[in-house]
Amino acid sequence: MKKAIVALVLAVSIVLTLGIARVAARETPDAVPVTVSGVNYGLLATFAKEELEEADETCAALNALKVTEAKDADGKVIEDLKGKTLHYLPSRAGAALLLGEKHRDQTVDVHGGLYPDAGILAVDGFTVDDDPFGQFPELPIQSMSNQAVI
Repeated sequence: MKKAIVALVLAVSIVLTLGIARVAARETPDAVPVTVSGVNYGLLATFAKEELEEADETCAALNALKVTEAKDADGKVIEDLKGKTLHYLPSRAGAALLLGEKHRDQTVDVHGGLYPDAGILAVDGFTVDDDPFGQFPELPIQSMSNQAVI
């Protein structure tokens, strides 16, 4: 009986040790630094128009990026991504791209990290190419009437 208990305790401890070692060895994938240019588009509006009317507000607002060009940190073009769709990792920096119509159907340049196996883009920052108001600086207000003085 003692031998069976000792064998059982030993077997359980071996299984636990192997399980803990597996969990410890499991690593979070690293993001590859990239700059990606592409068109920001609405997912439901593109792929499921019939469900767009019944979808809740958040689902209807989801966007993704259709890649036209991608470059790694060294400026080398990543040909495999051209024409692919990347999904945004939810973050504060990418919230304006991930949700809403503000930048929908516009060409954007996104700087961030790419998780290539998952097709996910973590946005660190972005610029909008065809923003008609991005080319004009904001004029300072320098009068008592709060109107801009040129």
